[in-house]
Amino acid sequence: MSQIIASKDLIIACLEYMGEGSTLLDYELLGGGISGAGTYRLRLSTGHAVLKVTSADSEDYRLERSRREMAFFLTLAPQLPLRVPEVLGGCESPDLGICLLLAAYTPMRAADWNRADYLAVAEELAQLHAVYWGQSHRLDAYDWLRRPDVRALSRDIDHAREAWRALHEIPRFGPVLSGPTLDRIIGLLERERAIEDALATLPLTLCHGDCHADNLLRASDGGLVWADWQEVGIGPGSGDLSFFFQRATFGRAPLPTEIMIETYRRTLENATGEKLPSDAIQRVLAADELRTRLLAWPDYLARASEEQMAGMIGRIRELAVRLGLSDAMPRG
Repeated sequence: MSQIIASKDLIIACLEYMGEGSTLLDYELLGGGISGAGTYRLRLSTGHAVLKVTSADSEDYRLERSRREMAFFLTLAPQLPLRVPEVLGGCESPDLGICLLLAAYTPMRAADWNRADYLAVAEELAQLHAVYWGQSHRLDAYDWLRRPDVRALSRDIDHAREAWRALHEIPRFGPVLSGPTLDRIIGLLERERAIEDALATLPLTLCHGDCHADNLLRASDGGLVWADWQEVGIGPGSGDLSFFFQRATFGRAPLPTEIMIETYRRTLENATGEKLPSDAIQRVLAADELRTRLLAWPDYLARASEEQMAGMIGRIRELAVRLGLSDAMPRG
């Protein structure tokens, strides 16, 4: 993996290539996380900004993510009813890679969140999903958006199967991820089609794709700013809300989940004019959460505590029961 060096020369080169006339006064490397872009907080003569740089020799999938985010900001973002970071500049250079300069906003710490913020997340997600609700064909021209991929799903299932087996080999998980429990999880993976069928009961729409609290910032007026659009794509809108809930269960106080779901349902119903029964929303949320816990979470559980693993397995069992798949995941 290409390493992005936190250097003043690199930052200045990016600013000059973009035609940014501000003087760099100071900078801080914020990180080069899983999104695949080195991120810097800049203090410029004109104010603060954030620079995301993906080097030209990065893996193809990292470059694809960065191109997708830039394309989103330049094309779709102005059409959406969400506040997103203001774009100050952007370019792709054979030498520098992909550079995206954004206005800086205040990060939201876990302690900063309140009930109104959580309800705003639900309401604003519904407003986002309403724009292309049942009209995903209007997004056909945006070929850079992520889309459902049957072949990718098959690969994801194979990968998850091996990841769960690797977790089973970790000694501290022995009491909670026993052989029989592993077999039941594998059994649920083999029934992924039933989960997909449940997801298909609601229309596809435009989704953020990586919706969690760390990707939300605070504007000067107190409102939410939706950041990090590298995974934006077409899918069931419930996935955004479901993933927000899942990520928030690690290291945060309990969320007003039921009120958020009802706020989401009511806002979406009002915006689309379509009747959306609560049980339909709940079922799709459950299906999306089960799919994510089965397919995506295993890669992040190797450092989990035994208690966290027990909570994960218990939640998988609960969701399987809710979806009528309990024969694949009996208790015990």
